[in-house]
Amino acid sequence: TVTDQIGEFGTVSLTDNNWTLINTQGTYSTMVVVASPEFAFNGSSNGRTARVRNRTNTSFEIKVDDYTGGFTGSTDVDYIVMEAGDWTLENSDSRVIAGVAEDVSAVEISTYTAGDGTIVDFVPDFGGAPVPLATVSTENDSTWVATHVDDGVAIGNEVPAGSMQVYLARSKETSAIHDPEDIDYMVFEVADDTTNSIECKAFNSSDNVTQNNYTQSYPTAFSSEPEVTVVHNNAEDGGQ
Repeated sequence: TVTDQIGEFGTVSLTDNNWTLINTQGTYSTMVVVASPEFAFNGSSNGRTARVRNRTNTSFEIKVDDYTGGFTGSTDVDYIVMEAGDWTLENSDSRVIAGVAEDVSAVEISTYTAGDGTIVDFVPDFGGAPVPLATVSTENDSTWVATHVDDGVAIGNEVPAGSMQVYLARSKETSAIHDPEDIDYMVFEVADDTTNSIECKAFNSSDNVTQNNYTQSYPTAFSSEPEVTVVHNNAEDGGQ
């Protein structure tokens, strides 16, 4: 069967920090998965991060965890699955790059630094600063870890049009010891489009998000509640 479908999206309800198998609707040669949890942060102690492992042509496993390594509770997680490549969405001029940064070894801890991450080049450059998403996609080391992206010059510099650097990130941890992991990424052109009757919006928030809950307006309103909302820090001013 010939198809022009390059991806899919969904939401899964996860319990504690247990791994859950997701069977995809499509079949992928090189599957890329990005995900983020839905929750109301209390400002200090209930954070959580999505993580993926064991991607195949038709499935992947996903869980959430926190820096204690023992998260408990129920969490809805939104995810996007895409075939690796450089794509233009159908019925749209919007571009997205999906790929895998393999064996990322740079680990950011408590006070972040920049410049030693894995470089991801965008060829050709985006027309302006894009919107990056990233998720750890292996479990070479089972201890908690997340992801960080920046321009490779300073931790607070957002991803520019030509490239980005990706890192493992351990936030509050003071130890940089963690085995290398793969990081899946999707980098979107800023967009407010409809593709195959699906409303798609990709944008960066203003630089005002802190540990407190923050209300972000969409560039334009959706006609109904969006099915998934996947988010990621674009650089770090605080490092924690």
